[in-house]
Amino acid sequence: MKQTLLVFSMLYLITCFIGCKKEKAQDLNSVKGNWELYQVSGGMTPLSAYTSGNGNIIKFTDSTYFIYRDRQVVKSGKYRIVEDFTLQQRVCLAIPEGQFTKRIIYDSISYYFNPFMNIAEGKLTLIVGCFATDAGPLTGYKRKDNHNF
Repeated sequence: MKQTLLVFSMLYLITCFIGCKKEKAQDLNSVKGNWELYQVSGGMTPLSAYTSGNGNIIKFTDSTYFIYRDRQVVKSGKYRIVEDFTLQQRVCLAIPEGQFTKRIIYDSISYYFNPFMNIAEGKLTLIVGCFATDAGPLTGYKRKDNHNF
């Protein structure tokens, strides 16, 4: 009886550990949460770096977004994420395969300005526009756990 209880306890702990670990990895690749601007490049300006605490945040919930500039909401609404494999045609750049295969579709922003997105190492990178014609911006955000910004 003790051995059976021990085996079931071990199986339960292993299942919990694997399940929790998988959920944590999925969270890291999720757009949900707060993202703080840390860099912008493209356009007519060189790479611009932003310090932590700058107040330029994008917050994503399950289906809504809030864009903050200087800690003030400047745009909000609904969003969805779709698969889109047309990055090279849309932004006129060759990007390594497997990156920027999703696009954020904002409900209140023209489709042209709905960016391609990539999440890696706690960073959200957004690309929009054709770099060959208008030097479209590449915008980088870092995940911000703190809800006070």
